[in-house]
Amino acid sequence: MPHSEAARIWLDEAALDLEWIESTSRSPSLHRRLCWAAQQAAEKAIKAVLTYHGERFGKTHDLRVLLRKLEPVAGAPPRAGELIELTDYSEDARYPDDPLTVPPATAAARTIGVDELDRAIELARLAYEWAEPIVYASDAE
Repeated sequence: MPHSEAARIWLDEAALDLEWIESTSRSPSLHRRLCWAAQQAAEKAIKAVLTYHGERFGKTHDLRVLLRKLEPVAGAPPRAGELIELTDYSEDARYPDDPLTVPPATAAARTIGVDELDRAIELARLAYEWAEPIVYASDAE
């Protein structure tokens, strides 16, 4: 498949995000940033599969948009409905004071607990684990 090398680049970036999460302190002050990295890992895993299938996706961090594009070419990853929720972290961590992208009383003011962090990381790992055999399928042939 002609897009496999580009897809692997996306998936490698997702792996780096997951590696960064694992190697970073679990200090509560970093929970928001770690959730953002989890969102990024999931996003890049989805973009890897889209790229593998030759699908264009533009510059978006909205997992709902990406999953809609993914469904007809590769189906949906496990717990796709929950993955969509990670999209909020893409805005929270980057634009904590922008009232146009972050609703009031969220972002920096919102505390992310350990359970929420663990769930975000779990979802990112699921997306990565789902994407990996697709992107590397040509190696098995």
